Amino acid sequence: NKRAETFDADYLDANQQLVRNTLLRNSSDTKIDVYAVKTDYTLPISKTMGFEAGLKSSFVTTKNDFLSEKFLSNTWENDLGKSNNFIYKENINAAYVNFSKKWDKWEIQAGLRAENTNSKGHSVTDNQKFDRNYLSLFPTFFISQHLNKDNNIRYAYSRRVDRPSYQQLNPFVFYMDPYAFDTGNPYLKPMFTDNLEISYGYKNAFSLSLNYSDTRNLIVQITEQNDVTRIVTVGRGNIGRSQNYSAGIYFPLAIAKWWDMQNNASVYYNKVDDGNLSGGVYDVSNVAYNFNTSSSFRLPNNYTIEMNYWLNSPSINGQERSTVFRHALNLGVQKSLMSKKMKIRANIDDVFLTNQWQGEIIYQNLDLRIKNRSSSRRASLNISYNFGNQNVKSARNRKTATDDIKGRAGGG
Repeated sequence: NKRAETFDADYLDANQQLVRNTLLRNSSDTKIDVYAVKTDYTLPISKTMGFEAGLKSSFVTTKNDFLSEKFLSNTWENDLGKSNNFIYKENINAAYVNFSKKWDKWEIQAGLRAENTNSKGHSVTDNQKFDRNYLSLFPTFFISQHLNKDNNIRYAYSRRVDRPSYQQLNPFVFYMDPYAFDTGNPYLKPMFTDNLEISYGYKNAFSLSLNYSDTRNLIVQITEQNDVTRIVTVGRGNIGRSQNYSAGIYFPLAIAKWWDMQNNASVYYNKVDDGNLSGGVYDVSNVAYNFNTSSSFRLPNNYTIEMNYWLNSPSINGQERSTVFRHALNLGVQKSLMSKKMKIRANIDDVFLTNQWQGEIIYQNLDLRIKNRSSSRRASLNISYNFGNQNVKSARNRKTATDDIKGRAGGG
């Protein structure tokens, strides 16, 4: 994967006379080699009891050759402070077991996954190295109680890991202007989340949930300013801890034979803190909420109209704090033809162009106000045709050994 960028800026005085010119260029050559193997074993002990186990091993090598140059005295010169050749190697070996049991009005499932991670990073340019080798345990447990045929309660605990994408690890520098650039961080650590949830369901239609999650080494965008050069760096980093308390409700409605509606809403309290973020103590929190409603209208002649509206209140994400409500209305129309084998669908996302983000970063020597005016309104037309027997069951969707790795390769 090769990437190149050239930045050319002219600076003019009040009389529109050229004061100076800044010419920069970057090039990056990224290679990712992935090898993975997995095996799963399933043992149905009885009609009400099951056992599963599995092994997985993956090997990943990424090579990022990044060159940054400045045009000085009619020649391109290597910017040694930004150029870098970084090699990252990662080997993850994992094993898991899972047990399930059903009896009377109860259902229980418990599992444990163990992962040994060995990662090495080498910055060839400045000869910096790191070597991490650690064992992580990820227990999962849930118990479901069927109070009667209409009511059930579920208790769940899980622990998971989210590793940085390979793009986030890439030290490529993207210039927004000569005094601001965006870059990856090859020294990012994975983040670990413990999650607790209690949920209540009624007739598989209405549900209410309470949730608590505790994340360590939260991966976020971190913005810093050098007071000497006045250069702002937008990078990726780890924040010590993020805690989230939330309550959610889901309630579908069958308003008429031709009109179905699905609704969900949640409110949450989020607290983010770090004892040493850019040399200072960072401690912020807020209460936020969101709402989503979708309607499907079945009309004569095999027409269907779908409408979706969502709303998010201001919230925090690492250093960033959004300051306005974001919301959008999406519409879709579908026509079924040829005994419903062919479908023609037209969509418009963000009809009124309201999905616009505004926010701020206020911390230490930073006071940034950000307004994003993106082209969030999109129109699309899709035509699909289903060949073959409509009654044949679809093939079982099996995960491959590289599914999670592919997700990291595409992340930003």
